[in-house]
Amino acid sequence: MITPSMTDEELRAAAYQDFLEIKMKVRIALEQFAHSLQLKAGQKRMIHSLMQTKTIRTKAKNTWNVCFINDNCCAQMDKRIFIGCIIYLPLHRGENVEFLFMNIAPDFLLQRLSCHFLQRYKERYLNCNQVNQLGMHPALYYIYKNDDRTEINYLPTNWTEEDLKEKTILISAQGLSVVKVIDKMIVYITFLDQENLSRYKAQVYEEESYWKDFRKFADVQEDAKLWQALYKKMYANPDKAKKYLLHFLSKTDLKKEDGELMQKMLDNWDEFIDFQNKMCDYVDKIKKEEQPKSLFDVGVEMKKRMKRGGGD
Repeated sequence: MITPSMTDEELRAAAYQDFLEIKMKVRIALEQFAHSLQLKAGQKRMIHSLMQTKTIRTKAKNTWNVCFINDNCCAQMDKRIFIGCIIYLPLHRGENVEFLFMNIAPDFLLQRLSCHFLQRYKERYLNCNQVNQLGMHPALYYIYKNDDRTEINYLPTNWTEEDLKEKTILISAQGLSVVKVIDKMIVYITFLDQENLSRYKAQVYEEESYWKDFRKFADVQEDAKLWQALYKKMYANPDKAKKYLLHFLSKTDLKKEDGELMQKMLDNWDEFIDFQNKMCDYVDKIKKEEQPKSLFDVGVEMKKRMKRGGGD
């Protein structure tokens, strides 16, 4: 049984035994939840997001809460439905409550949100922004709203060798999370939002946010509106964007073809920005009339109009 006095290693071992026991039950429940939505490919339900919770008690007498979430109830075009699955267990330690979150896919991972982390998250994000938590506990809301957590390139210069071995920083939509990484386990130590960062760290956050968007850029080509929104965010200040690209090239070893492509884009920066701006303009012009679904549609329309003498 999981107890408050357990070390992180003991918590991980106990949670892993529960994982082996409940993973199939959760996957079956997930399939049943998806089936109950009764959606076909490409459909959207015109009601609020759907959430369903259940509990699973293991042989070790641990009670895990399982939360299924279908945000906006939108079925994807590949006939699969996106469903979030959050598995968690409150861990009472004296007057404080920590939370354990378990991943079952693609493999086992245990995450512990410490009391200090949750307190800083409430102070530095939830309270000051007067966030509506949709009736969720702050721990559950953090996991739900920050599923885009990725490791950043920047690391503090004052970290010791031991810190560098164990700790890292994750960036997400709401801020930075300092975490300790153990095999198959992540411990959340503290939370920093952009408003609480020093000027230098705020610049780091801005650059890392740019790279987070840059990695998503190729994945939104099939949706002209998403591409336009992301482009406007990334290149609102072309000079900053170029500086970020130069910094990235200076510290990153890329494949030869990738490096050459990036360098070519930098060498022709003004032309690149001009072309992308024209693509944005054409999205604005034709999306009301023709509702372009992808950038391919926009490109075809641009060629047609240029042939008719309507190009800029």
